[in-house]
Amino acid sequence: MKTKLLDGRGAASRMLDRISKRVDGRRPPLLVTIVIGRRPDSLLYVRLKEAAAARLGIRTEQIRLPSATAQHRLISIIKKLNRRPDVNGILLQLPLPSHIETEAVVNSIDRHKDIDGLRSDSPFQPPFLLAMVHLLRLSGVRPTSVVILAAPSPLRERLEKMLGRSSTVSTDSARHRIPSSTKKVGAVITFRGHGPRLTGRDITNNTVVIDGGIRRHEGQTVGDASRSVLGVAKAMTPVPGGVGPLTIAYLLDNLTKGHKK
Repeated sequence: MKTKLLDGRGAASRMLDRISKRVDGRRPPLLVTIVIGRRPDSLLYVRLKEAAAARLGIRTEQIRLPSATAQHRLISIIKKLNRRPDVNGILLQLPLPSHIETEAVVNSIDRHKDIDGLRSDSPFQPPFLLAMVHLLRLSGVRPTSVVILAAPSPLRERLEKMLGRSSTVSTDSARHRIPSSTKKVGAVITFRGHGPRLTGRDITNNTVVIDGGIRRHEGQTVGDASRSVLGVAKAMTPVPGGVGPLTIAYLLDNLTKGHKK
């Protein structure tokens, strides 16, 4: 069976073309990214975001901090950015080091500058979730049942609500196994980034796989789904080239919409 590959890069490129029409070249928005530590995947993602922003004429600044940065110092930096009228969006690159409480730091970001939609009261939807739902629509399948493989988090809860309007949604947060429920649903959405990877044996040829996970495997950047899913799944997102590019497009969409208000 031929698996349909869901082209996140193509969808993102078309979306960026539309967003570019909203960018005022005389007064472009400014996006500030805060990066703590030197995780290769985080640094790569930041470079891709900045390249996409440059394509649209959006200004960017980057603040790099060492992994040992204290939480109070990070919050102090964010509060200064909140007060800067020229800053339209603040992007905190996750994950943060283990000694920093993510929720406390996220909630220190001005809600109107939280273009990643991480605060519960943010006016923006999380780009990561919007990208996955967009790609599910691109599959041409409207699954009546979906299983989400991800650790419990506010992000997972919001995705459940988004999908629950049209599908029956179940979740599984087990770290060391793939649940049998993946064979009984129309779509599997995964963003675990650890544990066993989804294989062709875990799904059927009617399954759509949306892979938002990222990890290192045998020296390569891969997703939560293994190569064996290709040829079994009805449709799937590649990694890289699936959820990531479209997440960046939705991030810049949030930024430019907020700038227009």
